[in-house]
Amino acid sequence: MVSITDFDGYFTVCFLDYDFSSLDDDTLGIYKFRPADYFQEALPFPDHFVMVDSTTGAGINVNVVWTN
Repeated sequence: MVSITDFDGYFTVCFLDYDFSSLDDDTLGIYKFRPADYFQEALPFPDHFVMVDSTTGAGINVNVVWTN
């Protein structure tokens, strides 16, 4: 779980395939996002969104818990 308080800033998440038998780790996806881009005009805010890496095509589901 990650707490984000700067909704207007950009964040980057990188997922790697770690192989214990290899020195090379494969990048599964790099996702850059700005939380404010996922807000809606009215409540409720979305509880999840999907991000897809444009290079690898790998996708992730991001589940969100909004707190005050």
